[in-house]
Amino acid sequence: MQKVALLTGGSGELGSLLIKYLSEKQIKLIVLDKSPISNPDIKVLVEKRIIDYNTLDLSDFNQLKTSLDSILKKYDKIDIVINNAAQRAFDIFNNFTLEEIIHTINVNLVAPLIITKVVIDSMIKQKYGKVINISSRLGFFPHRYGTLYNSTKAALTHFSLSLFHDLRVDYPNITINVICPDSFRTREGQKLKYYDYITQSILKKIDNIIETKINGKIFYISKPSIKLIDYLKISKNLIRHIYN
Repeated sequence: MQKVALLTGGSGELGSLLIKYLSEKQIKLIVLDKSPISNPDIKVLVEKRIIDYNTLDLSDFNQLKTSLDSILKKYDKIDIVINNAAQRAFDIFNNFTLEEIIHTINVNLVAPLIITKVVIDSMIKQKYGKVINISSRLGFFPHRYGTLYNSTKAALTHFSLSLFHDLRVDYPNITINVICPDSFRTREGQKLKYYDYITQSILKKIDNIIETKINGKIFYISKPSIKLIDYLKISKNLIRHIYN
């Protein structure tokens, strides 16, 4: 039986790569995104009904819940969820308006929780499912301008691991994993040096998760030359802020 996958954030760079990858694996793909499709290759897939593309605001929870209920009624099941959509927000925290703060938290954190909650219930019924959350390397590092974005990504990572512990005993065939990649484009949209390495690594990790029973893991993707340094920095940051 053909697997059914739900992907958020299909109009962006990574989303477009994920759509192509999942379509090539003969997975029926449902996409949720606030923006219409701009990529001509993706438009062809929609026209051929290879993917089911839905335009909606993920921060509008009534609209989101209605859409999820409709999708489950139409397809009866969701085998794979990839929470990929994200609102990038970098500035000094007190420069953000309350509306910007709430919107960023809703898109980056609350929407993935709602989607996971609704879909997990159907996964429990079929005793199978895979939840893949796309977080960020930045969730491990407190730094200037990253207060809002980094915090939402840190929370998404911890949600993923905690959910794994909730489900692993009673529902071992429902796997929860989180991918934490480094940035692959500048704020201005230019490709960084390790663009190909990071994006291809993300696709390989997702393939590994889909094809195996790996569960409860953080897939940390950074430039090869700094991975060990990153691990040391993470430990140093935690130790520096702990006060007994």
